[in-house]
Amino acid sequence: MAYPSSSSSSSFPSSSSSSFTYDVFLSFRGSDTRRGFTGNLYRALEAKGSTLSLMMRRFKAGTEKIQIIIWKMKNYNDTIDFDGKAFKKMEKLKTFIVHDGKADHFNGDLDHLPNGLRVLEWQYYPFPSLPFGSHPDKLNILRLSYSCLKSLGLFKIEKLKELTIEDYEIIFQLPSNKIRVMFPSLQHLKVDYTNVISFHISDEYIPARLTSLTNLRILRHLSLRQHHFTFVPSCITELHSLKELHLSYCFSLVEIRWIPPNLEELCALGCNSLKYLDLTSSPCLLRTLQFRDCNAVEEIRGIPPTIQVLSATNCTSLTDSCRRMLLNQELHEEIGSMMLCLPGAGSRIPEWFEHCSTGHSLSFWFRGMFPAISTCHLIGVERFCIMQLHPKLNINGNTVDMLFAFPKKSWSALHLDAHHIFIFDIKQIKFKDNVDQLVLLESEWNHAEFSFHAYDYYGKPKQLANTQIGLHVFKQESSNMKDIRFTNPYEIERNDDDDDDRDSNSTEKPPKCGSTNVKVRGTEKLSCLELGNAIYERNN
Repeated sequence: MAYPSSSSSSSFPSSSSSSFTYDVFLSFRGSDTRRGFTGNLYRALEAKGSTLSLMMRRFKAGTEKIQIIIWKMKNYNDTIDFDGKAFKKMEKLKTFIVHDGKADHFNGDLDHLPNGLRVLEWQYYPFPSLPFGSHPDKLNILRLSYSCLKSLGLFKIEKLKELTIEDYEIIFQLPSNKIRVMFPSLQHLKVDYTNVISFHISDEYIPARLTSLTNLRILRHLSLRQHHFTFVPSCITELHSLKELHLSYCFSLVEIRWIPPNLEELCALGCNSLKYLDLTSSPCLLRTLQFRDCNAVEEIRGIPPTIQVLSATNCTSLTDSCRRMLLNQELHEEIGSMMLCLPGAGSRIPEWFEHCSTGHSLSFWFRGMFPAISTCHLIGVERFCIMQLHPKLNINGNTVDMLFAFPKKSWSALHLDAHHIFIFDIKQIKFKDNVDQLVLLESEWNHAEFSFHAYDYYGKPKQLANTQIGLHVFKQESSNMKDIRFTNPYEIERNDDDDDDRDSNSTEKPPKCGSTNVKVRGTEKLSCLELGNAIYERNN
């Protein structure tokens, strides 16, 4: 705990220039602090520009009881007299996090870090190497960004699971052939926006040196943003444990052909040279495929049946044949629940969506179980905009929260500069808190309204000028098409009753088609478009 060295701990320092030394707050465990000590101490820390519970102005004495240090500079003009030897006494220190710790904030050197440290996260790490005295055997997480670190040295860190090295302005050496030896438990490797000369991820090294990745087989997450290679080598298929691969803003990347067999998420955003994505070369279990803002991409081949999210936002160079393939009814019938986003193909909803409406919502009626459906949303964008799209379901006047099969991050902010089509295939919908048992009418018609709402960057509702919505019912998944209607079945029943009454009391002929009293029969097999007072029918 921090306290003013020149006054009692229960008094508030009279000026902001009071000298502070630090000891561990755990030593006050069991003490009576109800008489203002902690309040005065908090105000003293605030007066000194500290924002977290443990900050250093002059770090002169360590303690054996400190377990966590979180350090953040409130004033960027502050400097710290830093005595790195104090860490030798912190044998129980487990977590050390430094935010905005630039070199000009420090006076002194970091000579030692305890070997029992488990988490080290340091923005603007100002030293060229890690000052571990012997063996940091227990380190689990190492995150260094905007740092001066040149090499990890030859430390063998048995338990390291996450290594993040990003936004380096200097050349960093990370030999891939030694990673497995140095970090045998590594699962997350993030090397973004970094000049890495020994990791062999540029064309200069790929053909000759990157012939095997057996040393990295345990990796689960690999991020290689903004690197200068033109293709993904075939040896990446050796990463059998890899679940996520991020290749965003690799501006020289032309083709992705090889995919690790158990990969679930592939993200390649803003790869402006990428033209072909071929998933037929090796079978995969891909669930999420995002390559938005890839302006040059033309073809996507081999969509796996496991896909759940396919986002091609602003990929305006997609060929017509590729667009037709992605919008094909058979593809959506075969694949499970899927979310698809791509630039508007001809600015119209595909014909296999039987029920269409202008606007952002449509209604239907069903009996029994909620049907397996697919909804299509066409959004017209006249100029560049940022929005979030949220589909909503209302049943019998109750807004229902749905547990979509789509990953949560697939609903992130959309940057649109053209018309786009969104398709949501919802075959196995689940409701929260057994709401289906509370809201659904067991043996009667349930009224459902499906809508989508747009919000701007600040979360405010956004009005869209040109919108259309369509709905398709997966007939193979639904038990009985007679239990689904696109027009109000109660109104039809009332009309039928009125007709029976008129027939029993009148001999008049029924009205001709096109008059204002046209009746609609057999609507479970028809989709209807109402214009004025007449209803035009289209067979499925």
